[in-house]
Amino acid sequence: MTVRALSLLLVAAVPLAGCAVGPDYRPDTPAALGVPPAYSVPGTATAEDLTKWWERFDDPLLQRLVAQAAPDNLDVAQAVARLRQAREQLVQARADFLPTLSGSGGYSRRQAIAGGSQ
Repeated sequence: MTVRALSLLLVAAVPLAGCAVGPDYRPDTPAALGVPPAYSVPGTATAEDLTKWWERFDDPLLQRLVAQAAPDNLDVAQAVARLRQAREQLVQARADFLPTLSGSGGYSRRQAIAGGSQ
């Protein structure tokens, strides 16, 4: 192996070795880093907690304004319509994986004419 190839391999391997972390790695807690407890977010917060974020302000005016604006907000209405459309497309896409049953039938009747030419 030439010196150039060896140095190129070494230059590529050293940064990649810095990215390796052992199986016993545990990141530091915010308290160990000196982050005040007031800055920490509780682990129980979910997206559902923020669906009606304006109610946390306990402001009747804000709640009334949101209640008035929500029905006329086309962006929200369009997003809801798109969500419904996407869900229905998912239902249709999943239906392609189900077995199908098809059938056909037919009927014909022929009657010979009596006394016809032979």
